[in-house]
Amino acid sequence: MKKSLIKTILILALVLLLSGCGSNYAHNSVKGLGQPIQKKASGQIKLELDDYEFVISKLYSYDITALVLSTHNYNGFSVDDKLSPRDFALGWGKLAEINDQHDFHWSQSGRWYHWKMDSWDEANAIGGTQVVSYNSANNHIIPADETVRTLIKTVKVGECVHMKGYLVNIDGMKSDGRDFHWHSSTTREDSGGGSCEVFYVESIEWK
Repeated sequence: MKKSLIKTILILALVLLLSGCGSNYAHNSVKGLGQPIQKKASGQIKLELDDYEFVISKLYSYDITALVLSTHNYNGFSVDDKLSPRDFALGWGKLAEINDQHDFHWSQSGRWYHWKMDSWDEANAIGGTQVVSYNSANNHIIPADETVRTLIKTVKVGECVHMKGYLVNIDGMKSDGRDFHWHSSTTREDSGGGSCEVFYVESIEWK
């Protein structure tokens, strides 16, 4: 009976650790999160998936510590869903610091992220839409291996995560001639179509 109880406690502790609970406290606002760090990179990764031959080209190394504003799962059968099973809307800087002080509404769908506030007065009070645009981004998460794939599934809104990897371009060709292209934004100052980060994640931890 005692051995069974100890085993149950150990399993629960492991689940809490992986889900970002326990020592990984789920923040609703975080101070002191700087801009993501990126440095020019090179190199390619070859991948075969769904009869496609992919070339994943490294553009920049990418190191980010950010508040998770929203998450969205993509569990379909499309090739992009298999490459990137989850998107994270991430915030840092001033936005992460004031996130719980204002009535932000975050959401994601169709590989986009969306936000709104209840009034323009409130938006102007934080410095306008530029503060949000320059301090947040939608990230298509490409897990580098099965360990990362498992960990990203446990990330929750309100947590602070530290991820390292690469911003990448993904180009694929299928045996029937169909092609696939998914190219990353490389600046935090863009918006609209093509402004999402295609993020090949090699490591993730909770802060």
